[in-house]
Amino acid sequence: MRFTKFLSLILTICILFTLSACGQKDLPPDETSSTVAQEVKSLNRLTGEALEKESDKNIRPVAVMINNISVAQKVQSGVTYADIVFETEVEGGITRMMAVFSDISKVEGDIGPVRSARVVFPHIAMGIGAVYIHAGSDTDYCTPEMERLATNRIDINNKAQYSFRKKNGLSTEHTMFTTADLLVQGVKDHKFEEVKKTEPFANFAKDGEIITPATGTALNLKVPFSSGYVTKFTYNSETGKYDKKKPSGSCSESYNNVFVLKTPMSHYPSGKERKIDLNGGSGYYISNGAYEEIKWSKGNANDAFTFTKADGSTLTVNTGSSYVCILKDSADPSFS
Repeated sequence: MRFTKFLSLILTICILFTLSACGQKDLPPDETSSTVAQEVKSLNRLTGEALEKESDKNIRPVAVMINNISVAQKVQSGVTYADIVFETEVEGGITRMMAVFSDISKVEGDIGPVRSARVVFPHIAMGIGAVYIHAGSDTDYCTPEMERLATNRIDINNKAQYSFRKKNGLSTEHTMFTTADLLVQGVKDHKFEEVKKTEPFANFAKDGEIITPATGTALNLKVPFSSGYVTKFTYNSETGKYDKKKPSGSCSESYNNVFVLKTPMSHYPSGKERKIDLNGGSGYYISNGAYEEIKWSKGNANDAFTFTKADGSTLTVNTGSSYVCILKDSADPSFS
C-alpha cells in the first residue's frame, strides 16, 4: 500500500515536471531577450562622424606644423586628409598652419613642408590631446614653453628616421617632409600612443541633423590675417563643403565647418613673434552656406575649446572636417 502511494507520488511529480517543461517551451518568447541591441558606434571626436572600427577610438591624434609661407603653398601635401586645420599669424604678417589627423596612418603620400613650432600651436595641440610634430622651434619663447608644459612632441628637424628633404626648387627651410609611416613609428618610439583626451572638439549634430547658422549667408568667405595673407573659401553646394582657394599645383582642401575666432594679439619682447591670447573671445561659425556669431573660450594649454552661440547657449555644429582661423580682434572676415 505504502509502495503504491509512493509510486503514485513519483508518477505525479514526473507528469507535473513534463507539463511544466512543455508549457515553458510553448510560451511566446520574451521580446526583451530576443531583441538584439543595436550597436552604438564610437565617434571620431575631431569630426563627430562614426568610426569605422571601435578600436579606432584608441588612436591618438597627431598635429603637424605646415609651412604656409606664400612660396611654399604650392608644394603643400597631406593637408587634404586633416580632420581639423588651425591657421594664425606667427610673425610679420605670415601665417602658419597646424593640420590635425585623428588617424595619421590613413594619410597617403608625403606630409609637409613641415615647419618650426610657435607657442600658440603646442597649446592648441595639447588642448585636443594630439602629439605635436614640428621641425625646429622658436628657441626664445616656444622651446622653453614646450619644456615647461612637458608637451608630447617630436622634433623631426634633420632626423632621418622621421623625415626627409625633398627637392622642390625652394630653399632648404621649405623642403622638410614626412610620411604617415614615419610618424606612426615616431609616436611608438616616443611611447606617445596613450589617448590623452576623450571629449569631442565641438558639440556635433547627431542622427544626420544638418545645421544652418542663423545670422546670414556665407557663400564666399575672406579671412584677412594680414594684408599679404588672406585665406579665402567658396561654398560648394554639391558637396556641402567650403573649398579653400589655393595656388595651382597645391593639394586641394575642403571643409564642412569654418570657425573664425577673434582674439587680442601682441608681440613677445623680441618684437617679432606673435603673442596670441587663447583665453577666449567672439567669432563666427560658418557652415552650409551661412554664418552666425559665436563666443569661444579655451584657457590653459590642456583645456579644450568651448563654443557657444552669441547668447551663451550651446552651439551645435555639423559633423565633418573643420578649418579654424585665429584672427586678431581688430580684423573682421567678410561674407558674400
